[in-house]
Amino acid sequence: MNNIEGKLKNLKSIKPDNDYSLKSLCLIVSSPKISPIESISIWQKALTGFRLSSGVVLASALVLVIFVSALYLNTVISPLFLPGLNDKNISAEADQINQSININLNEIKYHQMSQEITKSTLENISKNNSATNTTSTISSSKETIDQLLNDLVK
Repeated sequence: MNNIEGKLKNLKSIKPDNDYSLKSLCLIVSSPKISPIESISIWQKALTGFRLSSGVVLASALVLVIFVSALYLNTVISPLFLPGLNDKNISAEADQINQSININLNEIKYHQMSQEITKSTLENISKNNSATNTTSTISSSKETIDQLLNDLVK
């Protein structure tokens, strides 16, 4: 242990060369110093970064608000300005088209039935040339046509 203490005391007495001391001193003296003004500029840089990030956050929030507002206006106010987009109007229009198609189909059925009746009446007339059969066939045809018209109107 005494040996170690002795070596440590010897290390205290070690001094650098004069050339090394002179070079180190010149290097330390010539190195740039941080002045208080430069430390303020570091804070200014930090604040500039904070301002930039806060600007990005505010711009993102503004875009989000605009997007949500557009969606709200589209769902609430849009049917007032664009009545064609209203679900009730669309379903009413679809029902009206379905009724129109049903009427057209009923008219087609009526024309087919009247054509068949006319055809059968003409065949009966051609087979039976008697006047009594013709009148009874025509009157039954009128009744059938009237019945078909009544069904069509219902």
